[in-house]
Amino acid sequence: TFQRLRLEIFRSKSFDMKHSYLTMNQASAIMVYLYVVSCAFLFYLLLHLVYPPNSHANIKSHGSAFLRQGAFVFGVGSFMYHLLEFTTYFIIDLHPNCMDVLHTVNSFLSIIFVVLQMITIIIYPRLNICLGNGLPHFGLMHLLATNIIIWMRTVIKESIHEYHVAEEKMEGHHQDVDE
Repeated sequence: TFQRLRLEIFRSKSFDMKHSYLTMNQASAIMVYLYVVSCAFLFYLLLHLVYPPNSHANIKSHGSAFLRQGAFVFGVGSFMYHLLEFTTYFIIDLHPNCMDVLHTVNSFLSIIFVVLQMITIIIYPRLNICLGNGLPHFGLMHLLATNIIIWMRTVIKESIHEYHVAEEKMEGHHQDVDE
């Protein structure tokens, strides 16, 4: 019966690959969820998990000084990128016909997310977390997934932007040759 149900779902017209893409609002809502849960976990980590008996300091650091310096440099660069994104959306949102609250909220949450991660990596390089009830493990996996999704989103967004810039240059080049 399970096979039949799967086959029915696959054959139904509601399962159409053309309509399986997310809209911009759905993607932004997913990003808000990722940022909120990741920031909540980082606050939980910084305010609760760093204290015994939930964790202990290792004798040797898990991250070298170079890793912490790299986290700081890339964190500042990411902070600046998200700050520029936030100000862009904030400027656009001042126009009454161009309100996009989800993008503004995403940009603001991304700034908080980057700052919390930088604080965690730089201040607590020797932290050993006791997994206890599994919540720290879930939070760390969620944090990893959030970082991968943010990276992929940024690479895809910037690649699309570069594609459009190159396309405009090619169109301008063709117009110059035709004249």
